[in-house]
Amino acid sequence: MSDTAAANQIRGIFANLEKSTEDINVYIKEIKSGKGAFNHITQDESLVKEIDSTMINIKEAADKLNQNMEALKHNFLFRGYFKKLDKQKDAKLD
Repeated sequence: MSDTAAANQIRGIFANLEKSTEDINVYIKEIKSGKGAFNHITQDESLVKEIDSTMINIKEAADKLNQNMEALKHNFLFRGYFKKLDKQKDAKLD
């Protein structure tokens, strides 16, 4: 009895493997045929360049924002505000 049960389990495993293999083959055919988002992301060089350019712009904007915030800390109109924030931060640490 255990031999037939084991044989059925093995058949089930192979059936699942075959189904999974078929599914993978379908996905690979879609990728190769140019369908789907994955193909668009991996094959479209202009999209990759745009993403790189966008990331560079974001980094530059973040750097400029940090510079502006640092300048604001030293501006006489905002100096008191930032000193107040520092005092609150120090009070929380104590």
